[in-house]
Amino acid sequence: MKILGLDLGTNSVGWALVDKQEGRIIGMGSRIIPMGKDKQDYEKGLGISKSGDRKTKRTIRKMNKRYKLRRNKLLFVLNELGMLPDQFQFKYGIPEPNKLQQLELLPIPNKREYDSNGRRLDRKYEGNKKIKCEPNSIINYELRVKALRHPVELKEFGKILYQFNQLRGYSGGSNNDDTRSVENEDNEDSEIRKYEVFTRKVEILKVEQTDKTFKSRRGTTQGQEFKKFDVTILLDGDELVCETELQHLKEKEGQEEELEIRIKRNKKGETTSVTIAAPQKTNWRKQMEATEEELTRSNLHVSELILKDLRENKWKKIRNRVFLRQRYQAEFDAVWETQSKAHPILNSCPPEVLEKIANYIFPGKRKSQEELRQAAINNGLKYIIKDQIIYYQRPLKPQTDLISNCQFEKDQKVLATSHPLFQEFRCWDQINRMYITSKRESFNEQKNKKIYQYTDRFLSTKEKLEIYDKLQIQKQLSFSEVAKIVKLANDNSEFLNGLHVKAKLKGCDTRISIQKCLGEHFQTLLSNAPHIVENIWQAVFENSNNGSEYDPNSPKVASIKSLLSSLQNDKLETELALKLAQKIRFPRKYSSLSEKAIRNILPLMQPNPTKIPENIIRNFQEIQHLVDTGEILNGKLWEDYVISFVKGNPNALTSGGLMYAFASSLVYGQHTAEKISPQYGHYNDIKFQKRNLRNPVVEQLVNESMQIVKALWKQYDLNPKELEIRIELSRELKNSAAERNKIYKAQIRNNRANEAIKKRLEDENIPTTDENILKYKLYEQQKYISPYSGKPMEVSMFSSYEIDHIIPKSRYFDDSISNKVLVEGYLNKEKANRTAWEYITQQISSYKILSIEDYIKHINDNFYGKKKKYLLLEKIPTNLIDRQMKDTQYISVAVKNELAKVVGSEKVKTTTGEVTSFLRSRWGLRKLFMELTESRFKLMELWDWDIENNKPKLPWVLRYFDNEKQKHVYEIKNWSKRYDHRHHAIDALVVALTEQSHIHRLNNLNKFLQDELAKRKEELNLEIENGESILEAFFRLEEKRRSEILEKMESSRYFDQPFEDLINQARTLLEAMVISIKTKDKLGITTDQFDENTPHKQLNKQLRIKGALHQETNYGKSKDPNTGLSRSTKTVELSKLSAKDIPNIIDKVLKEEILTHRKKYGTNKEAFTGEGLKAFNENRFQRKDPSKLKPPVYKAKVWYSNKDEENSSLQRLYENNEKLSVVPGDNYLFIIMEKAGKRVFDIASLYNSAQLAREALNDGGENFKRKICEDFRQMHKQKPDKILFTLQQNDLVYLPENNEDPVSKMNDQEFSEWISNIENKKKFSSRIYKVAKFTGGDCFFIPHNYATTISVPKDLSQEQRAALERRFADKKIPKSELNFVEFGSYRDCSPFESGEIFLRSLIDKKNSKKKQRAPLKIQDHCIKLRVDWIGNISLHRGI
Repeated sequence: MKILGLDLGTNSVGWALVDKQEGRIIGMGSRIIPMGKDKQDYEKGLGISKSGDRKTKRTIRKMNKRYKLRRNKLLFVLNELGMLPDQFQFKYGIPEPNKLQQLELLPIPNKREYDSNGRRLDRKYEGNKKIKCEPNSIINYELRVKALRHPVELKEFGKILYQFNQLRGYSGGSNNDDTRSVENEDNEDSEIRKYEVFTRKVEILKVEQTDKTFKSRRGTTQGQEFKKFDVTILLDGDELVCETELQHLKEKEGQEEELEIRIKRNKKGETTSVTIAAPQKTNWRKQMEATEEELTRSNLHVSELILKDLRENKWKKIRNRVFLRQRYQAEFDAVWETQSKAHPILNSCPPEVLEKIANYIFPGKRKSQEELRQAAINNGLKYIIKDQIIYYQRPLKPQTDLISNCQFEKDQKVLATSHPLFQEFRCWDQINRMYITSKRESFNEQKNKKIYQYTDRFLSTKEKLEIYDKLQIQKQLSFSEVAKIVKLANDNSEFLNGLHVKAKLKGCDTRISIQKCLGEHFQTLLSNAPHIVENIWQAVFENSNNGSEYDPNSPKVASIKSLLSSLQNDKLETELALKLAQKIRFPRKYSSLSEKAIRNILPLMQPNPTKIPENIIRNFQEIQHLVDTGEILNGKLWEDYVISFVKGNPNALTSGGLMYAFASSLVYGQHTAEKISPQYGHYNDIKFQKRNLRNPVVEQLVNESMQIVKALWKQYDLNPKELEIRIELSRELKNSAAERNKIYKAQIRNNRANEAIKKRLEDENIPTTDENILKYKLYEQQKYISPYSGKPMEVSMFSSYEIDHIIPKSRYFDDSISNKVLVEGYLNKEKANRTAWEYITQQISSYKILSIEDYIKHINDNFYGKKKKYLLLEKIPTNLIDRQMKDTQYISVAVKNELAKVVGSEKVKTTTGEVTSFLRSRWGLRKLFMELTESRFKLMELWDWDIENNKPKLPWVLRYFDNEKQKHVYEIKNWSKRYDHRHHAIDALVVALTEQSHIHRLNNLNKFLQDELAKRKEELNLEIENGESILEAFFRLEEKRRSEILEKMESSRYFDQPFEDLINQARTLLEAMVISIKTKDKLGITTDQFDENTPHKQLNKQLRIKGALHQETNYGKSKDPNTGLSRSTKTVELSKLSAKDIPNIIDKVLKEEILTHRKKYGTNKEAFTGEGLKAFNENRFQRKDPSKLKPPVYKAKVWYSNKDEENSSLQRLYENNEKLSVVPGDNYLFIIMEKAGKRVFDIASLYNSAQLAREALNDGGENFKRKICEDFRQMHKQKPDKILFTLQQNDLVYLPENNEDPVSKMNDQEFSEWISNIENKKKFSSRIYKVAKFTGGDCFFIPHNYATTISVPKDLSQEQRAALERRFADKKIPKSELNFVEFGSYRDCSPFESGEIFLRSLIDKKNSKKKQRAPLKIQDHCIKLRVDWIGNISLHRGI
């Protein structure tokens, strides 16, 4: 039997194949999958998708493409009807129907034309006096308003139709809302929002200055004291008094103002404070609803309201205003009706014209296109323009295939978590999990001491029903409310299990939300239709994207209204339907059970079930038969816990209230993890495929793992029947997104706490070691009091305190901080191998410790959670590791199921990181890895070298003998396995060698101690007194005697190495290992998937781009008034202006205004967002008329470069557009060429490479890299003779030692034979480098096994740090000045060979010394390598 160990991380796979019987490591390796931000986002618990940001941008481009398609269709129709305004001119004429996207308009000419008197034609005059003209926006809307009631010219009507297409309005279906609400983490769904923030336009009734003051936090007034104001506003018809720091509101009395309102409430929902501030972001939905109310109240069309507002303020923004689509459609109908009376063609368009239009805008041959053409011809011109062009809405694709199937009813889809049935199931699941543990004190005569006895009871039916009733009217129920219902004693004699003290039960929030919307009509509807809640949920949920929630005639509202017909009041029904559609939004989250499964299980979970299906009664009887006779009926297997439950609860079916695990087992039988049989008969059956794992990180990881298994199967001719796979999943893979996010945030808090502790330790002159940081953290957690003695702990005595394991490590496998406290050193020694509870309750101490009663009170008052539980734990738990390994997270199950397809699920075993870490140290593999990586840390000593004494000032590598502990010590400063990729292979080796016996031993350390003491009782001369356990007898002994016994037992506690020369074998393989790294090929080819329905269809090939072609910002061209040159420009939002941008602002007046305003604030963001932006625009007055404001400014046009030149490094975006340019994105290839025997280099950008690759594909060639290289070779100024090879990110190269290196002259066969020698491979591996990046003509490398660069903070004094700050002034201090960095000023990679020569050259450069010897530049000599999934290497020939 061979064993494959896999260590699976989010971006790595370590593997090791061993033959345990032969005592041989067959092979081991590490596969790295670079993932960048995706990995970081995944570990933070953020929702990610592969290239998610690019997909968002792509969606925006698609939306723009669809807009242009609608626009072009409209332009064609207007042109055919002679309605196209004169300013619209086609650049290339009208294209073919299937190339409509290519229709382009010429820019509207901006030339000034004059009459014979020299007056401009675009201006109005009275005599020779110019009349002031209205802005174009007002003129356009005047035309639209006129068209509502009066005829206009056809071309003017065409202009109006074009405007309708520009802004179509909100069509409904969006669940987004800009209202920001901040609530407690435990109170996400609570009806009471403790902190709510929203933006609203309100009327300011009164502003009064108060006596309260505040100090300005920004601008030139920073530190100055100002008065606060009480402001009375009108909000939703009610007067509300708010507090504010805004100083300009007094002059706004009686006016409407958009403000950000912040409301704080207490737990009872009472408002405690209301403050207002300048808005950060407008809430479009609230603004839209307010606009809708105004339109209804004033009975105006959209254009009439906008025109009214523009006449009040001609600078008012139009595009940011959102109107309902039905408002635009109503205006469209009104305009069309008026104009059709004057222009008969609108309602009586000739059939041949309609047919021509229909055939052009719907040219396809599919059935859907035919239907659209026919509908166009049948319904006429208005239908085409309105319904098929301007307001056409593409039907959404169904997403049901993304919903999982039920774990029990395999052919049924799971139910949404918002479904009322699931929420009822959830209520009973939460209720039935709870039980109460009672503790009472009694005297044990046998042991002659007081002991505690514990009894458990489940909640009564009455208590359950009362909690259930509460959950029907409350979205959440707190621990204290549940405790009150069950009358939980508050004297620590009773404990409520199944609900954390900070947690809350979730109620039926769907029912509650619907009931709240329906108000007094809810009961009427419920009495007429018992399933009204479920029906309304279905109507809202299934029609969420089906029309507008503001339109009574939309399918969304109409479907709800149809359910309210029993009210027999059409107006009321419409009002309630609109309210439900607008107020209720259900998240697209799903449970793991189907409706059918829940309906089968739920009756057993409810108290006193009335209707129990026959099959469930039969199952229950079969289990009872098994309990009574031991006979299994019908071959059915049952879980042990179910059999035990039925045995103890013979009346369970009549009483009901079963926990979910018992109920589901009775209904569906044994439902443990699905057993999977081997499905692959040959390694070629394993394909790199999409596995629908819903997460791209895990999708990629599983595919990579399966490819490694495939490669190993092929190389070592494995037989799956004789193979077992053992895996360890990283913590990130086993945790849910919420748990990963929680861990990530905890790590941030922990890092901040550690930094704060370091400063405190420095202030107290205590060394800032990892151990002291942990000690201080425990010191703070304990509130500076010893948990055993109750005495205050002094910082001056810090060195005398020790970290104690509450439950000793030798008896329980938990080394977390939850199992640690800080105690006096002498108490730690005296406690020895006892638990905290054993030590306190035995009360056998030479020192003063807390009494049992005082200890219990002290722990209850000062500790919580897991640590509190451990400190009061009487019995040591077992099977900790088993609990960790029984991981049911979707991701881990999916990974194991895929591997089970190779060997079967029974031969896929799991272990945990804690076990791997423990055995890695015990078997000597940690020390081995330290020795293998020691040279890197030894070189770091050169950065801090004592030249006079020719030795490091502080050694990084230490080896010495500790006389006190009587053992050899090996330490490396700041060492971590994570600096080297090979640690994944070491962990995989440990995983492969981890037997169930090891896990069992670690699971039952306490039992092992008891068993060993019992077995060797006579040998150890242990005397057991009456009523005493063997452990109690052991702990009664003196400390010296206990230590002697433990020393004798140590040999039997030792974990032997799996085979004798494990370390030597591992060392050899690790020294020769080549890391397999997935390369980043940013260009590839995708082929259309084969469709069985169209077998003869030609499969198209397309270029796949995996990177940014260019940066997002588009650059235009403007003429420089000073030089006359045409220079590149960009437009930047004021809040995003950088320090470099401000001097390059083109408008000199605006630049001065921005600079002046910016000086008043601390940051640019403060100056140009919210209140700062408002103040900026309110202080910009016109020069000609200083009483009037200038138009508001939100963006500024900036020169791309401060150099006065036309040519720049920008890339033209389109060949036919000279004005639009971009900054090129990623680099694609580093091209290594040769000219007269000397290497020549060039870099191909991804932008240029993509263009050349498309040309190659269009010409029928697939080797586009050759075309790219040839193009760059021919364009190179040195005209190289030939191309040697190309490099991409993560490619591997070999650096020959010198010109005589034999590898340089080998052919493939010779190299294959040479590398098969392990000594040759060791030497070869040490000179392999990975491509990190290439820029500026140089390629940068890092040794292939380096995972991260060593970077350790320097121990700088305050004087040294102050000197650095003075030296770099306003600039950021370089990292190399603050840290000892492995690559020095190169940071994390370099163009040169690494090692002592390279490092000394950096030090010489820093010290301005002449280099003793220059290191080799890798790109000048390297040979490209090819590496497979398991680290096999060959020489790469050609491009």
